[in-house]
Amino acid sequence: MGNLYIKSSPTLPQGMTVEDNNISMTREVKLTQALLGDKIEVTTPGGKTFNLTLPQGTSHKAKMRIPGQGIPHMKGNGCGDLYVVINITMPKALDQQQTELINKLKETGL
Repeated sequence: MGNLYIKSSPTLPQGMTVEDNNISMTREVKLTQALLGDKIEVTTPGGKTFNLTLPQGTSHKAKMRIPGQGIPHMKGNGCGDLYVVINITMPKALDQQQTELINKLKETGL
């Protein structure tokens, strides 16, 4: 008898992509979250929820890794990883108080 090989293509929620056994997704965060650091909640395609810690000064398009939360390997040897790409959203408009605070930051050299 011969071998039967099956190639599957998992169905993922919109905004997630697969490369090998790894899954990538994008999360939007506020500028203040990236500057000061924060915890964000990330839900895997399998429904598990993780608190991902953003360090202070997280940059736009930073790629954070959650090991073992990707697609299982064919030979049963663990799973790929989940990568979370951070998109920093910028406000389209600032109110007067926000403008004043940003100008104070500008004066400090930030």
